[in-house]
Amino acid sequence: MRQSGQRVHGPYQHRNKWRLVVRGADGSQEFVSFATEAAARAHKTKLLKEIAGRTVSEAVQDHVVSLRERGLRSSTVSRAEDHLRAFFQLDGEVDGKSMPYARTGGLLEDLRPRECEQLYAALTKTCAVDTHRNALVAAKTFGAWCVKQDWIATNPAANVEPIGQRNRGKKQLRIDEARKLVDVCIRQANEGDEAAVGALTAFLLGLRASEVTDRVVRDLDDNGRLLWIEFGKTKRSRRTLEVPALLRPYLLALAKDRPADAQLISRTISPRSGKKRDRHWLLHHVERLCDDAGVPVVCTQSLRGLHASVATEAGATSHVVASALGHSTPAVTHAHYIDGATARRARTRRVIGAVAPDPALRVVGDKPARVASEGATAPRKRARRADTKPSPSPVLRAVAGSAPAAAEPAGSVQQAEGGG
Repeated sequence: MRQSGQRVHGPYQHRNKWRLVVRGADGSQEFVSFATEAAARAHKTKLLKEIAGRTVSEAVQDHVVSLRERGLRSSTVSRAEDHLRAFFQLDGEVDGKSMPYARTGGLLEDLRPRECEQLYAALTKTCAVDTHRNALVAAKTFGAWCVKQDWIATNPAANVEPIGQRNRGKKQLRIDEARKLVDVCIRQANEGDEAAVGALTAFLLGLRASEVTDRVVRDLDDNGRLLWIEFGKTKRSRRTLEVPALLRPYLLALAKDRPADAQLISRTISPRSGKKRDRHWLLHHVERLCDDAGVPVVCTQSLRGLHASVATEAGATSHVVASALGHSTPAVTHAHYIDGATARRARTRRVIGAVAPDPALRVVGDKPARVASEGATAPRKRARRADTKPSPSPVLRAVAGSAPAAAEPAGSVQQAEGGG
């Protein structure tokens, strides 16, 4: 922390080392020795910064470096940095252009709770609720980190109250609309459109957009039956999913004769950046496919919510759905992904199934079946034949009503040589 009146002298050569003399405001002095003059000068620069006072801008940049060193994903670090720059108003215009960290934000140790409340109130007037509440979370995390570094005594943002109600979940397509979207995706996938395959993968497997675009060829395993998710947003993101038969030929066609570490879904490179296609690329094409299908335009995250709602409607438990989506707890799935009406209908069916006799739930024509008389033996379940095929996933059953059969993907069928 800054100490008014403190001074640093040197470096001076002392025998075979270099020495700094640090004089305190009370007249005390401390000698610090270094092996080289460069090391002594670097330490002097650091001490002078501490004496002058660390600015909020400098502290934020140090915090961003610490986030990267912790191994967080680059997108997570960039998002936190953007939130902090917006919260503390660190960006400004230089020669008519917006420049990051153009402002210092003042001294860190001069930052007070009252000022943090004013900064947050100003942010709420320019951002959506989710955005400014996320920025407040980032500011509180930053303040706690500064306290841990012993730069400030207390976290000035700790008691700032969030404003507004967060949005819960995304707008979801109806079942008939989802069928139209799947129809369009299958038709365009048959024509070789990789983005259509990506949209199908996101919906049928309930993947995040980044989980679709981060997949590499070796993640497709067991002749296309399994898809491995090695990493993701949370610790529970690591999982292995079974690929539906409808989707399998398209993924196998994309993986054919390609290196194990090549990007699976998108084989093209962005002409602007020269980098692999990312989640924004998939979002753009999901919006395009919705427009082609004549259904409301939704985002990729909405397809995850629709996946969760359809699976719940079909009888899957919240724990199973949460595990498939890579959530740490079913509470997150219910709060942000499963449609409320769908969850209520599923609960009602489970209650009726628990308290009502099974025959009473069966309907023959328009009349309920008679309840078996007391003492009558329950009918035996028919043994499953050995050649019975397993039923498809709940999500695939829901959308298969009007979806055409998957044709061979473009480029996946090799014509026989020679002629008749």
